[in-house]
Amino acid sequence: MSFAPDEFNSPFYKTLDSMINMVFIIDIIFRFRTSYIDPVSGEEIMDSMMISKRYLKSSNFYIDVLSTIPLDDFFGGGLLIQLFGLLKLLRVFRISSVIMNLNTSQEIKAGLKVIYLVFQMFLYIHVMGCIWYFVVQIEERWIPNMDFIWFGNPQVYDVYYTHLQRSYWTCFYIGFFLFGVGEICPRTETEILVAIPILILSSIMNGLIIGNMALYISELNKKGAEFQRKMDTVNTAMNNLNLSNDLRRDVNEFFITTNSTSTL
Repeated sequence: MSFAPDEFNSPFYKTLDSMINMVFIIDIIFRFRTSYIDPVSGEEIMDSMMISKRYLKSSNFYIDVLSTIPLDDFFGGGLLIQLFGLLKLLRVFRISSVIMNLNTSQEIKAGLKVIYLVFQMFLYIHVMGCIWYFVVQIEERWIPNMDFIWFGNPQVYDVYYTHLQRSYWTCFYIGFFLFGVGEICPRTETEILVAIPILILSSIMNGLIIGNMALYISELNKKGAEFQRKMDTVNTAMNNLNLSNDLRRDVNEFFITTNSTSTL
């Protein structure tokens, strides 16, 4: 939407977009057949009629439909119509609930959560970079941080006229500055007014993503830390009981073997 490359109108990208919409349509069909847990009784509801009524009354149904229908093909490619495409991002955020409901170990879930947070971080940087380029191309006065060495030279504004890939990766790089609440050197009043809320939001997102990532990484090491505490307790008890070295070795081997087999 920000860069609007001509390549997106090619048959290849049109076909790819149609395939993505088809996947979202299949997801809608599956959600009409996906059971849920009743919050009152705690029972799993498998009746297709009740599942359909619940899904149709939820906001997720309208988000799913609006994000799936190719509105730009019916009403043109206006800015307001293109904004409905952002609803696809809301469907991506449901991955967290899928991870929570997986029937697997806590360590694997924690690892998937870390990967999902990294994906969220790059997605946020991508969105912020696109928003910034959409704003700065209006007046074309902003200069990327790394291009200030060319100040006074027409080359300093190459980001607006160069190849699409350079423009995108430049703004993606600026997205890292926005995510890290760094200096992006806005030059116009519009850029300043846009930069302020973006930096405030970025400071919140930075804390949430980095904080949750530290929490999930600690969950990855939770089993190892718990085992180490048990071994410390066992070693302290064996020292107090003055056990022989052979018996201590047998006890240590027993606990190590028990811990390793419990993960299988």
